[in-house]
Amino acid sequence: MFADAGDKGDYRTANSVFDGHTVHLAGARGEYVSYQLCVENGEQSPQKDLSVRQGNLLGPEGSSIGEDNIEYYRNWYARNKDKKWQPAYCVPMKTKDTFEIPDATRNLEGQRNQTIYIDVLHP
Repeated sequence: MFADAGDKGDYRTANSVFDGHTVHLAGARGEYVSYQLCVENGEQSPQKDLSVRQGNLLGPEGSSIGEDNIEYYRNWYARNKDKKWQPAYCVPMKTKDTFEIPDATRNLEGQRNQTIYIDVLHP
């Protein structure tokens, strides 16, 4: 997330819910399932007007979950007791919200990514 994050492994290639191509979620009806999406800035210049959108989610036997059952939250970063950056707050995002990396409104010098927390309600 920031230069002081250290080397904790490369979760971009695969992890417990991402196989390198697809996010796999499982949940019961009436339950929320969630995941975080990390948007990286691989450029030297700031990236502006970025957005995250998800269409209908497809499930087994033609089932689907509509985008009206998906909520987005932008993680806001704060320094922890060791003065290192970490995500601290989930700020709700509206459908048309955009963001920048680095976040100019918060003056987060050295920011290289933005994480988005995504809640999916399984109706």
